[in-house]
Amino acid sequence: RGSAEAIAQWRKQPVVIGAEKMPASFLKHAEDQTALGLMTVLRAVEEQAWQARSFADWGVIAAPNLFGRVSIAQTIQRYRQEGAWGISPQLIPHQSLHAMSGTISQALKIYGPNFGIGGGPNAGPDAPLLAAAMMMDEHLPGLWVVLTGYEAEWIPSAAGPTPPPPCQAVALALAPIKIGASGIHLSFGQAQSESEID
Repeated sequence: RGSAEAIAQWRKQPVVIGAEKMPASFLKHAEDQTALGLMTVLRAVEEQAWQARSFADWGVIAAPNLFGRVSIAQTIQRYRQEGAWGISPQLIPHQSLHAMSGTISQALKIYGPNFGIGGGPNAGPDAPLLAAAMMMDEHLPGLWVVLTGYEAEWIPSAAGPTPPPPCQAVALALAPIKIGASGIHLSFGQAQSESEID
């Protein structure tokens, strides 16, 4: 969970993954949900001590809610004040639906599939369905599923910029496990019978 002020501070700090440091400008143009989603993934990596782990063959699914809405509204207000010179050419690539999954893929050097889904209100329920389909074919060693959204709907104000409400994010690292392994399990598909487990 992060306020607009906290996310702005994270954006200014270099992204560090293990011994590697991304450029300080890596998140400069990122949408708030992208910045918070990446920070949530990195916190999970740190808590699991996975800094040296390779995620190269993994995939990423990002399910943001109303992605780009805050940034685009603020950009329109800036355009009214400053004209075209006040608009960055980085706006479009960083405000599109696939920007969050692409940014996470770049940070973790993931070469597997990555894409954003939903983008509108209540995008979250689509993520487990797609994750299940992607994990069932057993081609991916793992999959990051990142869900983000604001605590309340942010309504642009004609009077000028207003701060968006706090943003929230959840990052799940899904990987196939052997039956009987310890830890939190999430099952997709039909339950196995005892005879199938043997």
